[in-house]
Amino acid sequence: MPSIVKNWPLYFKDMLIVKNTSHNVGVATLWSKPEFFEKLNCNTIGTCYSIEGIKYILRNLLGNTNIRYLVLCGTDLSKTGESLKEIFAGKYNIVISDFSFEDLERITTNVELVDMIENINPQEVQEKINSLSVKQAYGEAKEIIVKEKTHSKKPSEKTGFIIREKNIADAWLSALKLIKEYGIEKKTAYGIGSLEIMNLVTVTNEMEERHTPKFLGVTKKQIKDYEDQICTGKQIKSVEYTYGQGLCKYFMYDQIKWAINQLKTDKDRRRIFLTLWDPHTDKDSSLPPCLDSIQFLVQNNVLYMTAYFRSHDIFGAYPLNIFGLRKMQEIVAKEAGLDVGELTTISCSAHMYYNDLPAVEEILKWNYDLKCIPDPRGYFFIEVRDKIYAKYLNNSGIPVKTYSGETAKEVYNQILLDFAVSQLSHAFYLGAELSSAEDALKSGKKFVQR
Repeated sequence: MPSIVKNWPLYFKDMLIVKNTSHNVGVATLWSKPEFFEKLNCNTIGTCYSIEGIKYILRNLLGNTNIRYLVLCGTDLSKTGESLKEIFAGKYNIVISDFSFEDLERITTNVELVDMIENINPQEVQEKINSLSVKQAYGEAKEIIVKEKTHSKKPSEKTGFIIREKNIADAWLSALKLIKEYGIEKKTAYGIGSLEIMNLVTVTNEMEERHTPKFLGVTKKQIKDYEDQICTGKQIKSVEYTYGQGLCKYFMYDQIKWAINQLKTDKDRRRIFLTLWDPHTDKDSSLPPCLDSIQFLVQNNVLYMTAYFRSHDIFGAYPLNIFGLRKMQEIVAKEAGLDVGELTTISCSAHMYYNDLPAVEEILKWNYDLKCIPDPRGYFFIEVRDKIYAKYLNNSGIPVKTYSGETAKEVYNQILLDFAVSQLSHAFYLGAELSSAEDALKSGKKFVQR
């Protein structure tokens, strides 16, 4: 009855520091670098950056029943340590779709969680490990394979998907839907499957009173904590980096303050470009930044911000990332005396992992629905007289142009040539109304736009 499965650790082997697979104690350093604790006498040391990682910690625990204690230490930036504590307290909602109740019970009743969260002193962690009583393995080890759902690929554009939503939460729902429906199956460096679309563009305009519906899964306190991380260069000891440190300290100057000063000097500049990618070090790094650049542009005294992600876990990381960027945009605009415009993010690899699909499907089932989104390019007032007339107005009601013709096709072709419609729902609506207008013109009946 083996206490450890073949080829253990089963997941993230290259990112773990394996010391002694017979030892009773595993160590999760959360956001702190495992190398900071590499001299510990224990079983295995590894990070846990997100809820996604928890599922693999549990799999590795069940694959090695010699581990009777899991020490949580290091800085808990994303509160995954708190989520682990909830699971070990019997709140299985985070992982229930991934594990059977029996397997979760087996782990949580046989592995003791040792809470040393925020402790980054290796000596104190070792003293705690030494104080723990030695226990025998709790039975036969078990391998739980990540359930990779088969995916029926629908035809779509290869690259360049765009979402426009006022709120970040709504943009997140639409992004999840797009990836679920059109994502390409792709393996990852972590040995797990994913669905990916290329160059997902999301445009949001979130207000300062953040919209945080329950399905989003993040609290306003978590958002505030993350905003503080990304907008300042505050040093967090033992953590590899935060985006804020990269922006404010990495290149020996504070890029955010520099951007503010540049905007104060000349708001028409097109060179206010911030970077986190260092080609000298990041090309060979095991943990290069996912957020790589930010650019500010001003039009009509309004500050617009564009951020580029080389790789983006849309399910696990998108909401906090975008809330943090929005806060940065608000800070820069206020300091530079500008109004706040839209935030655009470009996610080159926009992906989600297979084992998150059940949760994604559940969220979309109860929360994703059609809604009326005003077309930023304006609207149309349609009349039938001697011909069909479609008066084009901007969203302030000011006329822009009038299109006319004897058939619906003649009118909508003119509209298409002018790129006067940007929303699919608007295009469908116009098609239906123009078709009704054509019928009215031919029959002599009265036309009333709906």
